[in-house]
Amino acid sequence: MDVTFDKRGCERALRRWPDLGDRVREVVAAQAGAGFSHCKGAGRWRGRPLRECRVNSRDAGSVRVAFWADGDAAGVVYITQTLVRRDFLRELGRFLGREGRS
Repeated sequence: MDVTFDKRGCERALRRWPDLGDRVREVVAAQAGAGFSHCKGAGRWRGRPLRECRVNSRDAGSVRVAFWADGDAAGVVYITQTLVRRDFLRELGRFLGREGRS
C-alpha cells in the first residue's frame, strides 16, 4: 500500500520519532487488509472520509493517526500523542478547520 503523509499534520511527529513513519505505514496497510475493523470514523478531509486508529511505536510509544484510504493508496493527515478519542477528535477538528475541510 502506498502511504503518504501530510506535511503540516505529520512532519513534526515524523522528525521527532524516526521509526514512526514505517510503523504507521505497517499499521495502515494491516488495517486495510483487515477491512479497517479496528478503525473508527473521524470526519472528512478534502472530500474524503477519515478513519482513525492507535499506533504503537518503539520511539513514540502510543499515538493516534487520522488517515484516508482509497484502493491501494492512503494518506495520513494527522498524528498526535492525544490518546483519549474525545480529545483527539476535538484536536483533529481544530486542525481540519484550519485546513479548509470539505
